[in-house]
Amino acid sequence: MKKRTRAEYTKRIDKVFSNRKGYTHGAEYLERLANPSLEKWNFIQLDTVARMESYVCQLQFWHNPSPELFQRMVDALHIQYIAYWSMWKKNEELRAEKKLTLSSELTTLPGFLLAMAMFADDMLKERIVDVTTEALNYKTRNQFKLHVTTLPLATFLYQDILTRKGVIWGKKEDVPIAPYDKVLANAATCSAEEVEDLLDDLMTYHLKTYHNDSFIANPFTDPTWSLFPVEAFALYRYWLIKRNLDIANLQFSDAMLAHYAPYLQQAEYKVSPHIQKIIDGLE
Repeated sequence: MKKRTRAEYTKRIDKVFSNRKGYTHGAEYLERLANPSLEKWNFIQLDTVARMESYVCQLQFWHNPSPELFQRMVDALHIQYIAYWSMWKKNEELRAEKKLTLSSELTTLPGFLLAMAMFADDMLKERIVDVTTEALNYKTRNQFKLHVTTLPLATFLYQDILTRKGVIWGKKEDVPIAPYDKVLANAATCSAEEVEDLLDDLMTYHLKTYHNDSFIANPFTDPTWSLFPVEAFALYRYWLIKRNLDIANLQFSDAMLAHYAPYLQQAEYKVSPHIQKIIDGLE
């Protein structure tokens, strides 16, 4: 198992986010975060601010981790849900007129699904499944890419809801690429002793591909997930919370996993009230 040091990650992170270190939030940026209402902002404006907030918080969290920064990341993901909801529920006419093509959003959708599998409450996960099902039924040239990268892992984590709703994401003949095939084959039955090896496989693949700009070769081209290994974090929470494996005190050889693990151990996460109020008001 390869030991990935903190210095190695710091070098990567600072290279990617070096232009963000002196970033100052503008008044409109702060207003979108304070009031992410669809009555005031369109889905592009909310999606943009949610992704930017994630980038900035990840940089700051790596150097100065705190519950406050982690909460901001959770809130940003929920604002992104508001944007996704708007994309797929409020823009049927634009899509019909072919004025709106959401191929990039579809391609990066699995990363969002994996993140919300960690941080959304049960009711919101039900709604996420509905919105995602509608999105996946909208045919684009990128749909195949979804099926062979991280969508099978997201499908696994939402399987209870999908089964209850009688929904299928993808096709039976879709085969996940390595290392997702190995992880999915063992996720439901692995022991606590096998967890780190499986996570290490994911981290190796993530760091091998995160800098590749090809949607085909890299499911993490969206910078939100480039150095935030959402697939490894989501599985860690699945094993810890859902399967109750004894891994809370696991001493990860990977510095990124070790850095985030203490913040991934809450039984559940709460979104800030002003964002929750808007989500509750969505039909």
